[in-house]
Amino acid sequence: MGRRIVTALGFIVLVLLVGEDTIARDVERCEVPITFTSYDVSGDTFEELYAALRQRGPKDDTGNARYAYTRWKVAWRWKSMGDGTIDANSVDLACSASVHLPRLVNRDHHAPALLAQWDAFVERTRKHELNHIEHVRRGAPRITQMIQERAGDKGILSSKQAKAIARTVVADLHAMDRAYDMRTNHGKTEGTWAITG
Repeated sequence: MGRRIVTALGFIVLVLLVGEDTIARDVERCEVPITFTSYDVSGDTFEELYAALRQRGPKDDTGNARYAYTRWKVAWRWKSMGDGTIDANSVDLACSASVHLPRLVNRDHHAPALLAQWDAFVERTRKHELNHIEHVRRGAPRITQMIQERAGDKGILSSKQAKAIARTVVADLHAMDRAYDMRTNHGKTEGTWAITG
């Protein structure tokens, strides 16, 4: 699996550049539209499949090959007051993610037992990747909450302070993902690598 969330947009997405339909309105979570892509893997044995995964798998931000990889983004926008401050009650978030998973080619040439184990492996891997996205879904709204708390009763905060808060939350989400991968050994303890012949 590997460290996720390698890309976070650390800038204000201007109202004119982000359509209204891309902004999450739920203050409890940030909806995360997910794009799934795949890379082809082939092999007649578990050993060959393992080698193909290692050879063809996506690289994480450190250059290590992984079986699957997720990138997510968090963007934010708010109303500028024109004097370097923002309306803290106007904060909107837009989250998105892409998940890159392996796809077995020539499925009809494989034994049912191998296919069953392969499908179970891919499903466990997919669930691991979606757990990373859940960190974003639940954690990104802290940007809005922290900005509004910092603004207090006046409801106004400097743009510089708001950006710093947003970047801090994104950094915390990076750390959460790294801790999750460390705790699960990139999904191994969840069975994602449990292909054995």
